[in-house]
Amino acid sequence: MAGIAVAVGIALSSLEVLAIIAMSARDGRYISARERFHRGANRYTEEVTRGGSGCQYVDSLFPHPYLGFVHHRNPPCGLPNINNVGLFGVNFPAERLTDRFVILVTGGSVAAQFAQIVPNGPRYLETILNESYLSPTGKPFLVLNGGDGAWKQPQQAILFLLWSDVVDGLITLDGFNEVGAVAGGLRFEYPANNFALVNPLATERYDAVVIRWFLGRLVGRVSNNPITSRSHAVFMAVRAARRMLDHQARAEKHKGTTVESLFWLPPEWDENKRIGAALEQYKKYVRSMDAIGRDRKIRMAYFIQPVPA
Repeated sequence: MAGIAVAVGIALSSLEVLAIIAMSARDGRYISARERFHRGANRYTEEVTRGGSGCQYVDSLFPHPYLGFVHHRNPPCGLPNINNVGLFGVNFPAERLTDRFVILVTGGSVAAQFAQIVPNGPRYLETILNESYLSPTGKPFLVLNGGDGAWKQPQQAILFLLWSDVVDGLITLDGFNEVGAVAGGLRFEYPANNFALVNPLATERYDAVVIRWFLGRLVGRVSNNPITSRSHAVFMAVRAARRMLDHQARAEKHKGTTVESLFWLPPEWDENKRIGAALEQYKKYVRSMDAIGRDRKIRMAYFIQPVPA
């Protein structure tokens, strides 16, 4: 038994060394396995999935009939600070409040973080407003978090349409995700990948859905484990499994109705026309929000993030 254990140890060590050599040669320098796992998630997803529970960002997503996707608070991977509409922070009121001046902040992950996504974290904007400003009604400010990761127009416009009857003010902070939607051969409204994650049967078979779910949970476990998260061989195996699953999903896409086909642009349009059409769509949704706000006498402010444009 001892000899077998030594042989297995030597084999695993050799595999790890080979993985380090191969990946370092490809990248031109050494990058630790933990850094490689870390690069698979951005700051927003790290904030959402903190705690090392093995749950991934995808495990917190929940389908929404109008907004595409929000979050849930169901165990074991739900988030503790999700409100009654599937977003972060305090609950949205069922009717207009008479003792608060309610401001809705909406946009993508930057807007969500701006309004606060950390459980019991300081509500910076609300605190600053109440300490330094008097609301138009003289009532204290209440800030509702209406942002979420990967959101882009028209999700902000839809959220505002759903809840404009209970807010007194609106702030949009977007632009980055919208820039990503300007290029390509699909309409500006083509949904983010999160839509497919929470509606997997729109793109894959049942067995592929199960495999993707299992792989997602496996990645969450190994990337948080103190041993496997330091293994280049494990990282390579996970990456290979993901690529194989993605390749299988692309190969098996049917030729009829797909999520992509619902948002195809005319193939004869050149890049300039596609970009121009996308920008007009972006303007349309902001103007629509403005029209709704004016009709309901809501104070509004629109901000675009510093983005390449």
